[in-house]
Amino acid sequence: MVMEALVAEIRRAVRTLPVTLLERNEIADAVFAALTNGTPIGISGRDRIVHEVSHHGRPVRIAITVGANPISLDRKLKPLP
Repeated sequence: MVMEALVAEIRRAVRTLPVTLLERNEIADAVFAALTNGTPIGISGRDRIVHEVSHHGRPVRIAITVGANPISLDRKLKPLP
């Protein structure tokens, strides 16, 4: 369930990206490949770790940012769709 939600969120975010070296429908797979099989090679900006991974036989570098916001246990939440 969590994995499907994460993939869906990546695919939603991809729609707003400019043209890239990857096809839009390949980005979610490339991000997961970078996280699971990629080699951390440096940092971009303040804190984005850049991973290098092979994609269709060529090296691709992907900078990944993960965001999280702590929410109070007392805060009223909207129901899930």
